[in-house]
Amino acid sequence: MATFDRAAHVLPPTAAATRLPLEGGNVWYYAAHPGAWDVVEIDGATRWVPKMRKLPFKKGANGINNDGAIGAYMQWLTANGWQVVGNNPNPSHWLHYADMLPGRGGNVMIDVWTTIHQPSANKVKLRREPEQLEEFNRWRARLVDEGVVKAPEPITIDDLIDDYEQQRVKRLMGKDQKPIIVERLEQARAELARMRAASLTAVEPKAVKRGR
Repeated sequence: MATFDRAAHVLPPTAAATRLPLEGGNVWYYAAHPGAWDVVEIDGATRWVPKMRKLPFKKGANGINNDGAIGAYMQWLTANGWQVVGNNPNPSHWLHYADMLPGRGGNVMIDVWTTIHQPSANKVKLRREPEQLEEFNRWRARLVDEGVVKAPEPITIDDLIDDYEQQRVKRLMGKDQKPIIVERLEQARAELARMRAASLTAVEPKAVKRGR
């Protein structure tokens, strides 16, 4: 159970004692690359969802000047296929994915699917609980369903499946079939089957048969 009252610390407080013992001052945004996708289970359906990477937007790095202008960096990201998802400032909006919490030297960005455990004043642990992972996966799928992140080309998924088969399944098949290798091979084959069966879009709900 979380021991840190997140809701009470969304707005920067004035008392230094209430700040998280984490370095602040850096901003990041979730971004998706067209070649990076995961297979997850969402409400009983197997879906391809975009891997979301936290890209740092730090002053004085990656073409961002000391005033925080990000135009040059955004151009580079776009040219290299990245799709950056902005963090909506409205906490009730579905595209609000991170809170600014007070830390050392500035605010700390922590996504809304992370639980903050603070066993002592000088120590915190950040963890994504299973229920939060499910919500995060639903959000990743919604990014595609709502057109925020572009759906992958079929050939991209084919390449991911082929790479997994070559690098994982066939590599295990070529090893001495000890019990632990046999177990890993079975798991790899099961994952390969999941990848092949996964959908790129939301599964349509089954029609309810009505009696006459």
